[in-house]
This record gives sequence, structure tokens and C-alpha cells, in this order.
Amino acid sequence: MKSTVYKYMDQSKAFRIFVIKEDKNTIESDVIGLSSFASILLSQEERISFYFKDINNEKILTTDIYSNHNFTYKIYNDTKCDGLLFVTKSKLKNFGASYNSILEYQSLNLIDNFESYYRQSEQLEVSIFRISNHLIMIQPLPFYNEDDYKTLKSLFYKHLESSLNTLIFTEKINVNFEETV
Repeated sequence: MKSTVYKYMDQSKAFRIFVIKEDKNTIESDVIGLSSFASILLSQEERISFYFKDINNEKILTTDIYSNHNFTYKIYNDTKCDGLLFVTKSKLKNFGASYNSILEYQSLNLIDNFESYYRQSEQLEVSIFRISNHLIMIQPLPFYNEDDYKTLKSLFYKHLESSLNTLIFTEKINVNFEETV
């Protein structure tokens, strides 16, 4: 199956904006949207795996994401409970060059969990949110202004469609995915 991500720049070219139009608001649509975003954030020849486990070490969901815009996922249980997020990131050509992160989470809110991972482990500022049937990720570029960032996020919440119309469309990215059995 495919997920389509629309990539934009703001007029000042200080922010990348990624948008996915969703049919429904479920844990599965969150996994698909967030994994699609993660595949775009990877460098060439990289893989990242997210493993969500509850406090009893039972799997909740897993997703294996590749930089060539492909991923697989499996939802074992959609219980919204406390747990741990295990992340492994590696280069595809040299599996010895990898690192692991473990983050504790208080509830299974995938958007918050993904934002926390990128902020804490990747030192990458991203803002991810859902408005209506759109999943949006804003990635500030190094020279961004904090006030402009707050204003941009606020505009999306107030006027989604008109905000999208002011952006510079740069690319449509198809991300292939498959649910594992």
C-alpha cells in the first residue's frame, strides 16, 4: 500500500512542512503517517525501528522504516498505557554502525512519542499535529526564528486550508508500506 506525503516550504524558506491527508483517525493511521514522516527524515541508506512495549514488556506495536520510503508495521495491542519505546537506528550497509535509544512514555500517544524521540535522541526539532483529517509535521531549518515558528503553528490551527495555500509546494513523496503478519 502507499501513503502520500506532500512536502512544502514556507515563503521565508525557514520551515519544511510535510502533510498527509488521512481517511480516519486511528492508531493504525497514526503509525502509517508517522512512519511515513520518519522515512523522509532518514539519511540515505538508513533504517530505524520503533518498538513500543508496555510496562509488562509485552509488544504493543513495531515499525521498521527505511530511507528508501518503505516501511513495515505490526500492531499487537492498542492499549494506551505506560511503557517504553525502544529505537534502533543503523546504516543499511554496515549493521555494526547502529545506536539504540530507550524512552519512557506515560501513555501511548504516538504523535507525542515520536516528537519526544526526535527531540531527545536525534536533537531534531519537529512539531507534529493533527488538524481535521490532516497529519502535519513542521521541521524548522537551522536559521528559523522562534516567533515565526509559533506563528506558523498557530496559523495552521486557525486556518488550515488557507495556510496550505500560502506554502510553496516542493514534492509529492509516495511511501510504500505493508502490515506484517
